[in-house]
Amino acid sequence: MALELKAAKRDLAGKKLSTLRNEGLVPAELYGRGVENIHLAIKKEEFLPLFRKAGENSMINLQVGSDVHPVLVKNAQWHPISDEIVSIDFYQPRLDEKMEIDVPLSFEGESSAVNDLDGILLKNASELSISTLPTNIPSEIVVDLTKITEIGGSIHVKDLNIPEGVEVLDDAEMTVATVTEKMSVEEDEAMGQEVDLENIEKEGGDAEPKEGEEKSKEGKGEPAEASAE
Repeated sequence: MALELKAAKRDLAGKKLSTLRNEGLVPAELYGRGVENIHLAIKKEEFLPLFRKAGENSMINLQVGSDVHPVLVKNAQWHPISDEIVSIDFYQPRLDEKMEIDVPLSFEGESSAVNDLDGILLKNASELSISTLPTNIPSEIVVDLTKITEIGGSIHVKDLNIPEGVEVLDDAEMTVATVTEKMSVEEDEAMGQEVDLENIEKEGGDAEPKEGEEKSKEGKGEPAEASAE
């Protein structure tokens, strides 16, 4: 079931954006294929809890007057210091056309290779690129970590439970999670020493010439001293 949100049309010649924000409203834009661009104002107290639930890949029924627009949050901008919501872009897609979108991965469960074998879990991806109809976009794709039962075990895209009607655009062999063996203290120290040696070699200049080589360079091109008579 799509989430619902109300919006009011905003007159560009009316209140300043700072005034709107002081009144608890967020300036927004609605656009899409074959859709006239509409300037809107959204109540911040209504948008924030809905956005925490919907994110950027869940359909929202945006009510503007008597019209209802099925939209996605295309972009939400936040103030870099206060972290307050500054503006919102809503995109209205064609419901009968597939669209490409990134969906977050949700890592669930615990791997016995980590709990029992003291392995290290590596998450190799945080989202997947998919293609599907707008009304069929999943809020997330679950990665079941309990399937990794041994050191060196991995979960690939092909191992995931993908909802019907959703096409994953990433390589089926792409690794999304793996468990590796924990390095011993000796291996960790050896790795650090190798890195230090590499840095020394990169930062160091040409080696100092040997004493004989230095004298040879200094004397190059100079006539030999005449022997004493």
